[in-house]
Amino acid sequence: MKSAYVFILLTFLTINVFPQLKTSDEWLTQFEKTDYLETSDYKATMDYFNQLADVSPYAKLEKFGTSPQGRDMMVIILSREKCFTPEAAKKSGKTITLVENGIHAGEIEGKDASMILLREILVTKEKEYLLDNNILLVIPIFSVDSHERTSPYNRINQNGPVNMGWRTTSTNYNLNRDFMKADAPEMKAWLKLYNNWLPDFFIDCHTTDGLDMQYTITYTVEKFGNIPSETGEWATGKYIPFIQKQVEDQGFLMAPYIWFVDRDMNKGLLDYVTPPKLSIGYTALQNRPGLLIETHSLKPYKERVYATKAIIESSLEYFNDNTEVLTLLNNKADEWTVQRYSKKDNLFPLSFKSSSMKDSILFKGLKWNENENWIAGTTVKEYTSEPFEKFIPHIHESDVDITVSVPYAYLVPAEWKEVIDVMKLHGIEYELLKEEIKLTVTRYKFKDVKFPGEPFEGRFLPDFHYDIYEDVETIPAGTFIVKTKQRRLPIVMHLFEPKGEDSFLKWGFFNTIFTETEYFEMYSMLPVAEKMVKENPELKDEFYKWLADNPQFKNDARERMRFFYKRSPYFDNTFNLYPVRRVEEKF
Repeated sequence: MKSAYVFILLTFLTINVFPQLKTSDEWLTQFEKTDYLETSDYKATMDYFNQLADVSPYAKLEKFGTSPQGRDMMVIILSREKCFTPEAAKKSGKTITLVENGIHAGEIEGKDASMILLREILVTKEKEYLLDNNILLVIPIFSVDSHERTSPYNRINQNGPVNMGWRTTSTNYNLNRDFMKADAPEMKAWLKLYNNWLPDFFIDCHTTDGLDMQYTITYTVEKFGNIPSETGEWATGKYIPFIQKQVEDQGFLMAPYIWFVDRDMNKGLLDYVTPPKLSIGYTALQNRPGLLIETHSLKPYKERVYATKAIIESSLEYFNDNTEVLTLLNNKADEWTVQRYSKKDNLFPLSFKSSSMKDSILFKGLKWNENENWIAGTTVKEYTSEPFEKFIPHIHESDVDITVSVPYAYLVPAEWKEVIDVMKLHGIEYELLKEEIKLTVTRYKFKDVKFPGEPFEGRFLPDFHYDIYEDVETIPAGTFIVKTKQRRLPIVMHLFEPKGEDSFLKWGFFNTIFTETEYFEMYSMLPVAEKMVKENPELKDEFYKWLADNPQFKNDARERMRFFYKRSPYFDNTFNLYPVRRVEEKF
């Protein structure tokens, strides 16, 4: 009797969780042909998407960039009305969704899920109705070069596919750290695509590592102060409950992204604001919600692919049935952003910290044993297949940490071309100053500047403090004027305010300002120093106080002389001075 019950249960799961094929062999993916163990290479993948575009008038495959190794980066656009341009898509009034696969090419479930879903829309037509109120863009593989750096040994914590791509690009960039600085050619191409289309919703498909647990799929949707409150309320009150039910009705257990405080389950599950360098943190600055999918790496590849398909499909179902909700929310978000920060007393939040507010959440994990290991020299977790459920703390709020006032504009000198080029990629609006003008400006002067011993994402990130002062300066013609009164205000603030976690300054775009390029000889500086003290006797007292505060320089003749050099007219007054000016008042 028990075996008969198990047979019936397995039959139900096979029918409902992994749908039976309803199409001819020519449309089977490599994933399906290999008993769900393999994924197709770049060429076979692009051939498949070309087939999809050829078979239906509702699809168009377009190139949007070229990788460093010369591979085409492609996006397929699905529209029943053939709205294959951003302008036509916007006029349609339909929800525009961008699905991105393979930003980390070893995490490739989204690609195989998209191939099956698009086949059901365009070929077998059982899901064609999803185009009633949706326009869908799918990037089959974002990091195309790393997709071809394939091996069964690329991801030690992952259960399939047989061969997996690599995490970083052929030039070793992690694309999911590059959304703001845009160093990689792939990201430059993505930003042009994104800002041309400005989709209403963004889905980024990943696979997570870490602890073992019962969940097949986890997710993150921004809902805190980095996105307009009405959008956050829609996400928590409408969208997330809908997709949660839809995905779990298809047999896949789903939870918020699992991130424990100090990696300790008993300290609680932490919700946090995603920084702008990451995908959905970036789209939040664009006033557009996004979904981060993280399937669980230890679950079988087949299960992960179909779970990914389920969550993408359920999102499209929601937008299909609520076609105007998101477009209206996004339009209101753009207006809200401009109106809110045009008021001087509204400070802009640059960073957030975890709140002390907690409730509880039922966590569904797998039991483990702590076993001593002679190699590790400590105990190591070994997971079992035995499930458990436990209520744990859930830190589900974030508080604002660092704020800054919003100026009327930022002034960017024309010589900082790298900064200006990235600014343009983000779609930031700007004007060029046609003639020189005298203005009161706010300047940042840095101090206590330190650099780490090794780079992060190819850049040396400075640590610093700064002083702020006002000055009246003549601003030359050709200066870039970036006014904050625009829908991309959050991106402007994060890029140009030095304290922003992903600012140009923090990412090292201005590192040359921290280099002193002129020097003095002792014999030349000594008479200058003596003259300075003679003309300003208080300087001598300041010098002795400085020595008392910095006793390490008592016997350092050059540093003693440098004290005076830094206060002399010979010293470079642009050293440690931020080239970007703030203008507080309209001009």
